[in-house]
Amino acid sequence: MRKLGLALTAALVLAGTPSLSVADDGIPDLTGTWSVTLGTTILADGTVNQHPQDYASHVFEITDQTGSVFKATHTLVPKEETKTGTHSGTPLRGQTTNLIGAVDGTGPFVILADIGDTTTFQCNLIDEETMRCLAAEAGDHAVASFMLLKRQQQ
Repeated sequence: MRKLGLALTAALVLAGTPSLSVADDGIPDLTGTWSVTLGTTILADGTVNQHPQDYASHVFEITDQTGSVFKATHTLVPKEETKTGTHSGTPLRGQTTNLIGAVDGTGPFVILADIGDTTTFQCNLIDEETMRCLAAEAGDHAVASFMLLKRQQQ
C-alpha cells in the first residue's frame, strides 16, 4: 500500500509540472512572438494602464536564441496618447525597443534587459506557451508592471 501511495504522489507531482519544449542542453526554446494578454502597469505619475484594454498591441519578439541567451524586441502600441510608458523619458507610441535576455533551464526563469534603458523583465514560464512577467524601471520615469504573455502560434 505504501508503494502505491508513493507512486500516486509521484504521478501527481509530475502531472503538475509544466511540459516545456527543450533543447538537448535542457534550455527551453523561447523564439517567437509573445503577446501580453493580461496585466497592469503603474507609471511614475500614477497613471495605471490595464492590459489589453489600454493597448492596441503589446508584443515581445524573441529571436536569435543561442543556448540560454537571446535577442528580443518589445513593441507597445497604446490606444490613447495618455496611456503610454516611456523609454528613457521618451513616450512609447509604437516604437520598438531592443532587449537582450537569458533563460535558466532549471526554473525555468527568464530575464530580459532593455538596451538603452533601465527596464528589466523578470519572468517565469508556466508552460511552453505562457510566461508570467514582472517589469520594473527605477528613477524619474519609474514603471512597475505585471504581465501574462502568450506565445502566438506560428
